[in-house]
Amino acid sequence: MYVDDTNLSVTGESASDIEVRLNTELENVHEWLTANKLTLNTEKTEYIIIGSYKRISNLQKGDEIKIRIGDNEIKRVKTTKSLGIVIDENLAWKENIDNLSVKVSRPIGVIRRAKKYVKQDALKLMYNSLVLPYFDYCSLVWNNCSQTLKTKVQRLQNRAARVITGDTYDIRSKDVLSKLGWNNLEERRNS
Repeated sequence: MYVDDTNLSVTGESASDIEVRLNTELENVHEWLTANKLTLNTEKTEYIIIGSYKRISNLQKGDEIKIRIGDNEIKRVKTTKSLGIVIDENLAWKENIDNLSVKVSRPIGVIRRAKKYVKQDALKLMYNSLVLPYFDYCSLVWNNCSQTLKTKVQRLQNRAARVITGDTYDIRSKDVLSKLGWNNLEERRNS
């Protein structure tokens, strides 16, 4: 028997405060797992410290937090994936947007290849089922990313719209989206 995808969160004013709180919680989890004859794979277990660039950089090597489960030390990571979202230690979302870009580019290519065989309504349906869910999934969480990253995601929607309409880059993206009756992604997230 195994426990999958469990997350613990603690807060603290200092590295030592976080270390004490998290190790206490992990000891409780370890005892519960042992009592219920469950196993935790400590090789796959990791922790991430989330904070501003300044606070993270202020963690000196000597202040490194030591997190343990039983006799096993847990490794620290700078990014982790939780429920399909890539979370980085500064909540900058670059890795998540890069990951989203790869996932969205594939179905846009599928739509491009299908274009000569199906009508525009079918292409829009393909977009709605294969691409749009990636743009919407947890967008309220990662919407505080930089404008550069938001622009990167918006370009993907614009590209999908141009594939579906066949419009060239001579036509403004706003007009291409309007032709399809779509809001841009920022408007979509804010509505």
